[in-house]
Amino acid sequence: MGNNYNSKEIHWIREFYPGAEELKPKELNHVLAFGIIWNIFEGVLTEISEKGSFYQKFDRALKVYLRKFNKEEFEDEFNYFSRRYQNQNIKKSLNFREGKKYQEEEKACKLVSNSLQKGNFKEIPTEEIIQCLIYLTYRLRNNLFHGLKPFISLPAQNENFKNSNSVLIKFIDTIKR
Repeated sequence: MGNNYNSKEIHWIREFYPGAEELKPKELNHVLAFGIIWNIFEGVLTEISEKGSFYQKFDRALKVYLRKFNKEEFEDEFNYFSRRYQNQNIKKSLNFREGKKYQEEEKACKLVSNSLQKGNFKEIPTEEIIQCLIYLTYRLRNNLFHGLKPFISLPAQNENFKNSNSVLIKFIDTIKR
């Protein structure tokens, strides 16, 4: 992509989306990279377990490779998200769905909320730290790809995606080493 952000796609977005005239794609670098990194991440999960929901595939992968993870590698990202979502309703902030059809998502929401509110990274088990960060990243992914993150507000989300990208890269690197 380089420093040239004047592609046909960017011109189309600026013309199509009201308010996008002032959009600076270089302020979206982490958001733009996220789609590719997520694609690689899902490919890794599918190599490990082809069947099941996202949560089932991820949980199986984590159980297989849990011993390889050093939770301290994820401390900066965990602390960022703990501060970012401090005193917030996680279900509302991250658009977790509820209902009989979404039992896995409700379980994930509870884990994310409880983990982030604990505040003491050192006392939280490795498995819970990684689940929390990946489940949270999965919600950011869904909110982005399903249009729940307003396009025009994406520059303000760049730091969220920077930290999510870091989590995904560390997860992939740990499994692939």
